[in-house]
Amino acid sequence: MAKKVKIAIVEDEMIIASVIQDCLQKLNYEVVNPVMSYNEATEMLYTEQPDLIIIDIRISGNKDGIELAEYIRENYSIPFIYLTANSDKETLSRAKKTTPNAYLLKPFTQNDLYAAIEIGLNNFEMQKNNNAFVPTSIIVKDGYDLINIAFSEIVYLSSADNYVKFYLKNEKSVLTRSTISEMISRLPQNQFCQISRSCIINKNFISKVEKNNVLVNDLSLPITSTYRPKLIAQIHI
Repeated sequence: MAKKVKIAIVEDEMIIASVIQDCLQKLNYEVVNPVMSYNEATEMLYTEQPDLIIIDIRISGNKDGIELAEYIRENYSIPFIYLTANSDKETLSRAKKTTPNAYLLKPFTQNDLYAAIEIGLNNFEMQKNNNAFVPTSIIVKDGYDLINIAFSEIVYLSSADNYVKFYLKNEKSVLTRSTISEMISRLPQNQFCQISRSCIINKNFISKVEKNNVLVNDLSLPITSTYRPKLIAQIHI
């Protein structure tokens, strides 16, 4: 059975949010509980990892839906759809610069919603195929804070007891509640490689590969026989 598309809603009018949620459920999408503001949305993006997000341009708080879209473009590789009524030219001009994957105009029907979602998903796939968006960082939760870590700053990651620690180039570290398997799925495969059940390395910091260890930034990290062949193949030694 195909996995349901998981959709999030950012809308500060709860009646409209409820209508969208109900329509999405009838269309057999998985639906995340709607949120109302930029801050709620950034938290939701991290915890829920939706496949697509519907954003009203006008939302609660100091930041609007366009600023949220800019945040998504910088930090996530997911499509978004703007939900809007009649907007002024300046707002629409700002919205266009974020290259949304589709628009949904108020008022809308269930068919309008379905069409916008399918168009948005298709447009996003076309963008990906054309390398329109290449993430350069990962967002993780450290305590109550969301931390944006550039891939180029990560030397290696290690896991223990459902936590993963990022060891960074500046000798600092960040601890987040996660698993090594989740992290390897979120990191670019051309840059990172798993060398054991509990360790991922940034291949750009490798200085030497030995039989049972890998030297990464002058640190000796153990590599198991299961993962060694893949690393060797990837770095063409």
